[in-house]
Amino acid sequence: MADSRSRLATLICTIVVLTLLVACLAASVALWFGGNWEKHARGLNLALKILWGGWLLVLVATLLTHVTIVGWRFRRPRPSEWPAALARAYAEGFQPPAWFKSGPASFAITVVFVSLFGAAFVASVILWIVRDHVADKEPLDLALKIIWGTWWVLAIATVLVRVALFGHEKKKLQQQKEAEQAAPPPGPDGTTDGKGRPNEPARRNEP
Repeated sequence: MADSRSRLATLICTIVVLTLLVACLAASVALWFGGNWEKHARGLNLALKILWGGWLLVLVATLLTHVTIVGWRFRRPRPSEWPAALARAYAEGFQPPAWFKSGPASFAITVVFVSLFGAAFVASVILWIVRDHVADKEPLDLALKIIWGTWWVLAIATVLVRVALFGHEKKKLQQQKEAEQAAPPPGPDGTTDGKGRPNEPARRNEP
């Protein structure tokens, strides 16, 4: 049921993006052939940039949303949908490193990556739209370099946090397995004597 809803949502998003693409193409053709470029070239150029910039933002937002959903579903074990080799490896006890991290942490890391890229892309599109309408373009170029440089640094920091979380969760899982293996076997009543031997029932004093 969830898979059918996911496919339906993907289909709807694809239709919306393609419909907006066709609308942008039609509007661009109308502006190109019907606009008075001799008198209003500056305004028409700005209109085209806003038109295509908006479509790019819709496209990237749709892709990033889809990536977030796929990233969340990927970390949930679903052997029935895997290739046979991966399913056999999972049955033998193999687990990908991503599974050492909890679901909330995985989702948080994915959202951070998506948010960083989305913010940098939105800022870049805005700078691209206003570029031709600013006399001094050097500050815009500098701002663009700062945006993507900051994105690069924050992305590396996020990766390091992600690796640290993997290590912590993996260590925690190993400690739990070692504790389970070292636990003494339970006695008949489910208790132990603290030295790995089951408690023996107390004997009554015979007269």
